[in-house]
Amino acid sequence: MKKLKLGWLIPYSGIFKELRKDLQQGLDTAIQMEGAGVSIESFSEFIQSASVKSTEDALKKLLLYNQVDLVMGVVGTKTATAIIPVLDNHRTPALLLNLGADLPGQLAELGLSFLQQPPPLEKPVGDR
Repeated sequence: MKKLKLGWLIPYSGIFKELRKDLQQGLDTAIQMEGAGVSIESFSEFIQSASVKSTEDALKKLLLYNQVDLVMGVVGTKTATAIIPVLDNHRTPALLLNLGADLPGQLAELGLSFLQQPPPLEKPVGDR
């Protein structure tokens, strides 16, 4: 059986408290269902408030100390852009779930908010 060393860059607090565990369970289930013949050894690094500096430090530990084969994480656009050169230098693939970049500000520019309902359709879908 092949062994995959997986590094996680995940915030552990607030709404993300259970995120790493949930993502790991989903990945384990998918690998079991597909019969991929891979065992996963996971290494988790706390990225605090997902600042660029804390994320770069955590990534370097995963790459240099743990020598992971793949990095997965939840980061914002600014942070993802900043860590790409580090991943590239170490020739390590990554799957990054993007938190977005100033999503509330972008929605505000469109006159929307998280709490707004979309406007009703002019005609019901069935009448077209």
